[in-house]
Amino acid sequence: MGLVRLFLACGVVLAHYDQQILAELNLQGDPLWASNVIGARSVIFFYVVSGFLISFVLHTKYAPGPAGTRAFFWSRFLRIYPLWWAVLIASIVLDPRWGGLHSPFEAVPLTALFGMDWLVSFGAYPKAYWDFIPSSMGIAWTLAAELTFYAMAPWLLRSPRIAASLFALSFVVRIAAYWFAGDQPTYVIWSFFFFPATLMFFLLGYFAQRLGSRYPIGLLPSLIALAMAALLSSLDIQVSVDLPASYFSVICFAVALPGLFAATKDSRFFNFCGDLTYPLYLIHSLMIVALFWPWLATPMIALAREVPTPHLQSLALFGELLATALVLSIAVHLLVERHLRWLFMAAAPRLAPAPVSESARL
Repeated sequence: MGLVRLFLACGVVLAHYDQQILAELNLQGDPLWASNVIGARSVIFFYVVSGFLISFVLHTKYAPGPAGTRAFFWSRFLRIYPLWWAVLIASIVLDPRWGGLHSPFEAVPLTALFGMDWLVSFGAYPKAYWDFIPSSMGIAWTLAAELTFYAMAPWLLRSPRIAASLFALSFVVRIAAYWFAGDQPTYVIWSFFFFPATLMFFLLGYFAQRLGSRYPIGLLPSLIALAMAALLSSLDIQVSVDLPASYFSVICFAVALPGLFAATKDSRFFNFCGDLTYPLYLIHSLMIVALFWPWLATPMIALAREVPTPHLQSLALFGELLATALVLSIAVHLLVERHLRWLFMAAAPRLAPAPVSESARL
């Protein structure tokens, strides 16, 4: 499971590096390098994984009631906020393109994350509003959606009836967005940024976890389902998350998760891969701003230009960029994220929950 999450993060990196670096050099990334699981599709798949893992921890690690709910929220806080604040400060200091806040009220979603997706969606509607976020941290709006789901999860995911009702409502919102705005520039806002339209993907992960715990299908069928998800995705158009192939792909992906999780949850290697997902997700664009252009651009580009065709040059340069981002993610995880988490736990020992296994962490 951890390797799957890392692959999804690499799909996000591919989409961003294609826009931020390769296009600037008249090169172009190929979505099929990641079976077309890039950008928006990677985010949607991440939502399914989040729904699965949050359902797992709520049903196996945290008892119903105030104490279990408080422990769950504390574990989510430790997972998200210490590294977010550190990278946010680094982005503000290192990103010369950021123009600062236009209103003091924008500081709340920027630091607390809650509401950031709504401000991005409607702060300058019908256009998306990005001015209040450092350009190297644009991906952070997805964390706001994750946190909204976390806030609902202790009550939502303990009631299959409520979960099913909200899944149906979210699906209706999504169909309405496609029907009324499918050919409009605002479609991305209503189908991708708008949390009520994406809640169904979190809940799809929840249903996969609950059904998988009752009716396990084993590793081989799970790998087949994962391969089908990759195949359907690779056959779909690049930007789609709402065509039939997109839905069948994400359903196959959800079906694969229980078996993959059961087979890998006790593996230190797979869990370490999963631990790298969040640092890679946060720092890959900052790496371009802070490191790539001043220091690494010339030798990396020169090395990539040694290969014979533009396609292979694009692949070589992306491989260099991704390898650099992964090395930095390992350093951030080991030297920054773990220590920050320890500092927060030491500062508030009474809030610390019972230890959660690496396999249950996002």
